[in-house]
Amino acid sequence: MFHGPPNPYGFTTFQNITCDFVEPDPADPIGGTTPKFHCLYTQPDGSKLKLKIKYDQQYNPVYDWGNGNEEVYASVISQRLLWATGFGSDHTVPVQVTCRNCPIEPWTYIQVKQGYDSEDLASGWMSARLIDSGKYEMKVAELPLPSAVIYLKFDEYVNGDAIEYTTSASNETSTGFGWPELFSLAYEGASNDDASTQTTARDALTVIAALISHVDNFDGNQGFICLDTGATVSAQKTKSSCKGQPFAYIHDVGGTLGYGWKLTHLNFWPNYMDLKQWLEVSVWGDAKQCAVHVNGIPGCSWNGNQRVSDAGRALAARLLAQLSEAQLRDLFSAARANLMRGDSVDDWLSGFQSKLQKDVLQFQCAN
Repeated sequence: MFHGPPNPYGFTTFQNITCDFVEPDPADPIGGTTPKFHCLYTQPDGSKLKLKIKYDQQYNPVYDWGNGNEEVYASVISQRLLWATGFGSDHTVPVQVTCRNCPIEPWTYIQVKQGYDSEDLASGWMSARLIDSGKYEMKVAELPLPSAVIYLKFDEYVNGDAIEYTTSASNETSTGFGWPELFSLAYEGASNDDASTQTTARDALTVIAALISHVDNFDGNQGFICLDTGATVSAQKTKSSCKGQPFAYIHDVGGTLGYGWKLTHLNFWPNYMDLKQWLEVSVWGDAKQCAVHVNGIPGCSWNGNQRVSDAGRALAARLLAQLSEAQLRDLFSAARANLMRGDSVDDWLSGFQSKLQKDVLQFQCAN
């Protein structure tokens, strides 16, 4: 759990990485609202690898303006929990980065180059005073970012291709799915036993998604991949052309481990990586209906209750119960959970164990 799944590039937890800043391309924007940038890394064999680096700018020693990036920490915990229980996700490797020829605040620099300004709230995490002073153009020879992660897609860990499919509701081709679509799937050609097994696994994934409070569940944050079993996939990569094993997984779980969406007069951003708030949210929205619950971001695919089977809850419980206390401690240590909001690794460990016992291991659906 400390090192996570092996990745094809050999990156390890807390490794020191030196790379060269890649200028943003307005024609191909990096996307998202949390601080990140592309960096060119020279591999041991001399070849170049473009990395996506997400970072917490509150530990920027050159320009510190205080806002933390919760996704740097939450992504490590939630992704490794999904991996350890047999489900799929993109992965992040916690590292320390030295960015050469880097702007003093990379994300603000990138957003301005991509057309945002200091008045654009949608850009997120930007420094208005940096823009107004023109200092966002300043670059340094080496910018140390001690709290960062390398973001690697799921298909960089497994041999497979993304599956495009046509939704029945909109008749549009997509590689992402929402929770209603996941629950509307028919397991064509499967025996009754196989279909029941797949339904139970789907429900277990849904329980774990509720446990980690996966509130950023827009369609683009989940997807299907065709795992290679020796057969080829046609160029169209449609669901019907997958000759291997279709596999549903979650792309991005950085927006997890908090209350989720809560609109107040003081805050209109979703809450992530917040132990106190996360512990106050129950996994279950309606025990009588066996319905799990998330406070999803408005407009996402799942906001509210989703019914599951008790067999799915039981499967999630069996998978999570296999994680030892030592493994969980390694998980929170690797994520550097103590750097966000002042809660220690021990706080996160005891809080997680308490919530797991109450909401999953000891819970049984009323139906």
